[in-house]
Amino acid sequence: MRCPYCGYRESKVVDSRPADEGASIRRRRECLSCEKRFTTYETVEYLPMVVIKKDGSRQSFDRSKVLRGIQRSCEKRPVSAADMERMASEIEQELQNSLEREVSTVVIGEKVMEKLKKADEVAYVRFASVYQQFADVESFFNPNVVKVVLDDRGTALTFSRAPIPWPRDHFRETKESLPEGFAPLHHLGLYAYRAGFLRRFPTLPQAPLEKLESLEQLRALYYGERIAVMVLDAALPAGVDTQKDLDRVRAIFEKSAPV
Repeated sequence: MRCPYCGYRESKVVDSRPADEGASIRRRRECLSCEKRFTTYETVEYLPMVVIKKDGSRQSFDRSKVLRGIQRSCEKRPVSAADMERMASEIEQELQNSLEREVSTVVIGEKVMEKLKKADEVAYVRFASVYQQFADVESFFNPNVVKVVLDDRGTALTFSRAPIPWPRDHFRETKESLPEGFAPLHHLGLYAYRAGFLRRFPTLPQAPLEKLESLEQLRALYYGERIAVMVLDAALPAGVDTQKDLDRVRAIFEKSAPV
């Protein structure tokens, strides 16, 4: 280790102790030439990780983005800055320990939600919604299938019966298929409420968009509530929402009925 005072390359360690809650080692060194002392820190060298986003694109893992998401989630909540730093560090360490060099935003989001739940009963979640990706273009255009668009924190920007987001360039050519890599999200309508929000929600007047689309979750967004959206690992069986769905189910029963 080069001495910061005289530049000599040889030194000896005179004291070592853990720092940053064990994340690094603080070493006190003495230069063997000028005999002045200086401090160094030894930390683990992390291998680079690549994050796979929902649209298939990739970017380098950035711990600061995880921390910012946690900080926004814990806004006005009794969670200390040290606890937020700890959660971000634990998530990064868990990802490193997995030895996977590529990780999806879904996995990171689940880890953040897990930490927040332990810290403050999922501090920013007024209610959570579940989504899955569309499998076909017919469902995308079906007004009985509600679509949801998310921000980078996994919270809902909006819900609609209309086909959103609209892939303009692709649909100029054809509306018979979805663009490659395009992953619109289907809202399934499974909710988890906090008691405070459940008491407040009925007192809120209907929102204009809620009346237009007949979607009560738009009332929550209209009045500034945040809806955290959670990932469904496996697709649910098809629901029965329309006469066409009912006819399909009846056909299944007729085929399976004993002769």
